[in-house]
Parts: sequence; C-alpha cells; structure tokens
Amino acid sequence: PTANEIETDGWTDPNNAHADDGVYATAAPGKNAAIGTRWLTFGFDAAIPAGSTIDAVKIIYQYKVSTGASVATMRVRAVVDGVNEENHDDTTEPLADTTITVDITADRAWTRANLLDASFKATGEGRRGNSNTAVTFSLDFIKVEVTYTLSLETGEMIGGMMYGYHQPVIAPVAM
Repeated sequence: PTANEIETDGWTDPNNAHADDGVYATAAPGKNAAIGTRWLTFGFDAAIPAGSTIDAVKIIYQYKVSTGASVATMRVRAVVDGVNEENHDDTTEPLADTTITVDITADRAWTRANLLDASFKATGEGRRGNSNTAVTFSLDFIKVEVTYTLSLETGEMIGGMMYGYHQPVIAPVAM
C-alpha cells in the first residue's frame, strides 16, 4: 500500500507498515478494545489487466506482540466499496516477527473492479481481550497478493499453429 486511513483510533506510524523493513506501526489497545487502520492504494489498477479472471486473493502481514500473557488478537479483513468482508483472526500472540498469510479468496466472488484503488482496502486491527495485561502490537508490513488468469481471446501463433490459452499470473505484490 501507499496510503492508509484510520478505522478505529488508528495505529501509531501506520506508514511504517508499507514495507518489509523492520520498522513498525504499533498499536496498544485498551482492555476489551481494538485499534484499526485501513491500508489502501495497492496499485492493482495497472498490475491486473482488464478482462482478467481473479483466481486468488491473499492478505499477507508480519507482526509480533510484546507479551504472550494478554488476550491479543490480530484481525485482518478486506473492505470492498466500503463493505467489510469476513474477519480473519490470529490469536497466536507471537513474540517474534511472524508472517501470516490469509487466503481471502472464498470471502466473495472477486473481480478486477473489486481490487482497484477506488474500491479495495485491507484493514488490520490489534485487539486486546478481557485481560489486565497491556499489550503492544508491532506490524512490520501488510500486503496483498492477487493471482489472476489472463483472458486472451485471439490466441497466439506458435510454430505456425494458433493456440488460445489461459495463463495464471501473480500480480506484483503490493506493499
């Protein structure tokens, strides 16, 4: 992503989650509370050709928490045209950087239009449960990976023969 917006209070330094570089966005939610930010402008407008079929969509992020003695949950979800898709929670409370890949393909019937900058956002929330132990979430990066199939209607000449084909392609991973 190249931009972000506050969803619930907002992560501290959310721009730090734009790249995998060991520099963190942080969130320290209160008891039974959440802090969330939406990351946007993933650049799929130029990366996914018109007419492509979307085969898979994944949210990939790396985070850690300051303590395993809290009830900490890292939640991600897609937002398409302002509508929240399904929540995907990780409750492992990792104390070291841990990369989580969430396949959100089954959340909806994806189209290229759903992934354009004007439509698509990815939310990341640090959530603290009913624990008196404070926790700080450190998010190194959040990105989205899209696999799509090119739709070639005219085919291609190879060795004097015409072939029509579908070729799966992974869009450049937007961070």
